[in-house]
Amino acid sequence: MRSRGVYSGVLLLSLIFAIILWATPLSRIVVANAQGVPLDPALKSAHIVNDRLIQSADGFKYRVIGKIYNSNDRALVNVVVVYRIWKKWQGTDGRGSYIKETGGRVSARIKYLPPKQIVDFETGADASVQIDGVPDPIDAEIQADFAID
Repeated sequence: MRSRGVYSGVLLLSLIFAIILWATPLSRIVVANAQGVPLDPALKSAHIVNDRLIQSADGFKYRVIGKIYNSNDRALVNVVVVYRIWKKWQGTDGRGSYIKETGGRVSARIKYLPPKQIVDFETGADASVQIDGVPDPIDAEIQADFAID
C-alpha cells in the first residue's frame, strides 16, 4: 500500500513539473551547472567587455559606464546590468536605508542587444559616496531574454 502512495506522489510531482515547463517561455528556462548555480542560455551570451566606476561631477554619487557584448547569433532584449557598489554593507545598519536594502544598487537597462555586437551602457548615479569607505570592486549581475524571432 505504501508503494502506491509513493508512486502517486512521484506522478503528481512529475505532472507539476511538466505544467511549469509548459507554461515557461523557452527563453526563460534555466539550467543549473554542477554547483547548482542557474545558467540561463541568454545570460551566457551577454559579457561585460569593460566597465569602470565613476564619481559624479558633484562628487556625491557613483555610477558605472561600460560596454556589453552579445556573443550569440540571436539578439537579446530587456538586458539589465546591475552593480552593487556597497555590497559589503548591504543588510547592515548605519549607512542609510538605501545601502542597507540594496547595497548601493545602480543599474542600466538595454532594450535591444544585437547579435555579435558591443553596446555602450551607463548606470544611473544612485549610489552615494561614503566618506569613510572605499567602494567594493565592481562586479556585474546580468539579466537578459532572447528576442523572439
